[in-house]
Amino acid sequence: MGSLGNARGGRGRVFRQKGSEGMVKRRLWEGFALALLFFLALGLRFYRLDAQSLWNDEGTSVALAQRSLATIARDASHDIHPPLYYFLLHYWVRLAGTSEGDVRSLSALMGAGAVIATYFLGKRRFGQGVAWVAGWLVALSPYHIYYSQEARMYIGVTLGGLLSMLAYDGLLGALAGSGRQRGWWALGYLLLTCATVYMHYFAFTLVLAQGLGLLIWTARETRSRRREGAPWRKAIPWQALGLWSTLLALVFALYIPWLYLSWPTLRSWPSVSAPFTLSALLARLLPLFPLGITVHASTANAAIGALWVALALWALVSPRLIKPNALHISGLWQSALYWLTPVFAIYLASLRRPMYNPKFLLLASPGFYLLVAAGVEALAQTTGRFVRKRWAPPLVGACCAFALGASVIPSLKNLYFNPAFARDNYRGIVATINASALADDAILINAPSQIETVGYYYHGPLPMYPLPLQRPPDRAQTEQALAEIAARHGRIWAILWATNESDPEGIIIHWLNGHCYPVFDRWYGNLRLALYSVAPASGEEQPVGAVFGGQIRLRGFALLTPSPASGEILQLRLTWEALQPIERRYKVFIHIVDARGRIVGQHDSEPVGGTRLTTLWQVGEVIEDPYGVLVVPGTPPGEHTLRVGLYGLEDGRRLEVTSGGSGLPDAVDLATLTVRHA
Repeated sequence: MGSLGNARGGRGRVFRQKGSEGMVKRRLWEGFALALLFFLALGLRFYRLDAQSLWNDEGTSVALAQRSLATIARDASHDIHPPLYYFLLHYWVRLAGTSEGDVRSLSALMGAGAVIATYFLGKRRFGQGVAWVAGWLVALSPYHIYYSQEARMYIGVTLGGLLSMLAYDGLLGALAGSGRQRGWWALGYLLLTCATVYMHYFAFTLVLAQGLGLLIWTARETRSRRREGAPWRKAIPWQALGLWSTLLALVFALYIPWLYLSWPTLRSWPSVSAPFTLSALLARLLPLFPLGITVHASTANAAIGALWVALALWALVSPRLIKPNALHISGLWQSALYWLTPVFAIYLASLRRPMYNPKFLLLASPGFYLLVAAGVEALAQTTGRFVRKRWAPPLVGACCAFALGASVIPSLKNLYFNPAFARDNYRGIVATINASALADDAILINAPSQIETVGYYYHGPLPMYPLPLQRPPDRAQTEQALAEIAARHGRIWAILWATNESDPEGIIIHWLNGHCYPVFDRWYGNLRLALYSVAPASGEEQPVGAVFGGQIRLRGFALLTPSPASGEILQLRLTWEALQPIERRYKVFIHIVDARGRIVGQHDSEPVGGTRLTTLWQVGEVIEDPYGVLVVPGTPPGEHTLRVGLYGLEDGRRLEVTSGGSGLPDAVDLATLTVRHA
């Protein structure tokens, strides 16, 4: 018997040893595959990381990160965002540097970390199959990659939310089981959740999702204990509820100092979007989570988004068909809360102060990807019920995962290469100023926070003036400052961004259009660069009397610089009169034409810098319309013709000159001017 027992014991040890070796091999293969997934995610996030200019908020991040921690906290409270991301970036730029790629690389690493965190959350909630698909989807996600290439906190708060969710799941598991390591999970949850909410206020929506999840978990746990015969008082997990309440109280207590510091700014911060309905929000979100913000609104993209959402919904209804275990079902509703709670929170919060911005919902996206991955697994398992082959479910799952990956390729191409989706191009604006600026020029920065981003690129001698100095702007103070700037400088480069927020009444642009001469106006993404020539003493007006299309009379013009040099600005004021109601918008074109008919200076604009649209003119109203026209540098000296006309904004067709013209069918030659040597 002893020999037999020893033999059995020996075989048991052999089996345990083989099982242990198998587990080690599986973990090694898992680690190897995770490394491949991580480097795929890292490569996609570092690819062309510095191809685009920093935009305004990124410039703010870089400027804040180079200050002391106390200064960061104070200044961040005025910029509305909590300070933790800036603290991290503060130490990161000391290590990596402050180039565009350097400051964005922290976000790229966080984005790759979010892929791995999604894998482990999926593995905990659903198993490895769902975990791999979810990790794959996040690795390829244009939504994640875009914000992983931005020196802002949004991918950081997404990673923090994932880690908080992992600690939350671990805590629930400890509460439902023997309670081992409950204290460690609680401490981890407290620290990770505090870190997450100290990156962005909207992280509290994840705390809300966790709270709702805990209530559902409590109801399920109570029902389970009641089935086992426990009385109501003992069936309710009071200890778990008490621990959770304590953790929440600690999170809020640790957040009170920041709320005290930032509350005045939070209360006065304006809306960040136009009002919207719930249906409009859901329509926007349909392509957002799968395809990100680098696609145009179209039926095809909405259809792709609908397919992804259908997979997520299929995951939620599939338990009726495939009968998964209780852990899988718990993962489904926890992931649904993870995804949908921030969505409905942003809708409800926007009823009072509209605040929709796609970046605010990035932190909810892992819940969506987990549900889509669970939907892929459910579809594969459902297929297995009809196709009795072992290879069928894995094949269906793999095909679905690769098809979903292929669907995001157009969005990724736009993200990397399409200028229409590029960030605001401060780099390009400063390059334009550097190439064309004169010693007497000034730079006017509308929305004063831009000065940090402009200063990141511009290191020249021109003075920079941030206006308006406060929100809401003081009209008298702002106009006085503009008059003082115009008195000191010959030309003004105006960098205009977020004017609806910084200058909702258009004080600055109306003053410039009324007192200076617009030379050119160009957009760099959502960023506008306009050059104005400061007006000298008024010139004598010359009568014209030409009528365009029977609707608009050009009463006269004043030529303030009759002999501009090559590279200088010709200043011209036109006087228009509306003869009848005008139903279409028209643009004015001004050409300086040489003896060979070549255009050596041109300015096209709606009247008065786009602030006096022709459709708003009243019959008999007289409009004074100033222009500055740059004579192309290198233009040979000699006589040139000054030509003016109008054309339709929509179709580009010129208005005919019906009377009082100079012989041309669709333009008027106002004067002959002499271009001098530079």
